[in-house]
Amino acid sequence: MATWDEFDEKAKSDKDEERANLGLVATWDEFGSYFDEEDMELQNFTNKELVGLAKELARRCVYKSREFCKLKKKFDLLEASISLMEKEIIAF
Repeated sequence: MATWDEFDEKAKSDKDEERANLGLVATWDEFGSYFDEEDMELQNFTNKELVGLAKELARRCVYKSREFCKLKKKFDLLEASISLMEKEIIAF
């Protein structure tokens, strides 16, 4: 009969595997056109490799989010500058 500890470890392992699979799906969507299906069989990945892919995707997501925020700030500044210039032209 299984103990609570064994049950908890199994549940944690299942959650890790599920997260890794979601990461792989996202990776496949992002790089689907780069990798050929014949070259990349999903069942050949280990849990460790899938977790690594998920971590890499999370890292990229954070990077892209930061990059987006920086570009949004620059865009807002440009928009404000254009608005100010338009007002100056109208006043002229």
